[in-house]
Amino acid sequence: MAGTWNPSAEKGTSGRLMGRGRAIYTLDESGVVDLEYHQRGSTKRFSGAIPRSVSDPTPKELRGRALGKRILMGYVVLLLVGFALGVALSGGTLIVRLAWGALGLFVAMLLVALLAQLLNVGLAVRHATRHNENSTD
Repeated sequence: MAGTWNPSAEKGTSGRLMGRGRAIYTLDESGVVDLEYHQRGSTKRFSGAIPRSVSDPTPKELRGRALGKRILMGYVVLLLVGFALGVALSGGTLIVRLAWGALGLFVAMLLVALLAQLLNVGLAVRHATRHNENSTD
C-alpha cells in the first residue's frame, strides 16, 4: 500500500497521505500519535489515536496474523528444502553444488506458486458452489 499513514484520518477513509515527503511520527504519554509531514518545503501536522485494530486486536485478527506467520514459515521451509535437495543431489565443486541448490530453490518456488494457484481455484469453486446452492433455495 502506497502513501504515508495519517493518524487523524476519519474511519472509513484510506488514511493515507500521498506524494513524496518525509514523515516523523512521535507517540506522547497519553497514547496519541503525532505526525509531522514535510513535503516540498511545507510542513503539515496531524495527530490521532492508535487504531484499535493495532492496539487491541480481535481474536479473529490474532488468528489471521498467526496463520499468516505459519504460511510464511511453511514457504521458507519449502524453499530451504528445495535448496538443500539441489545441493545434496548434485556433485562436483562447491560452485556447481550451489548452482544446483539455486535451481532447486527455483523449482520449489514454482511448485509453491502452482500449489497456491490450485488452492485459490479450489477455494473459488467451493465458494461458487456454495453460493449457487444457497441462491436456489
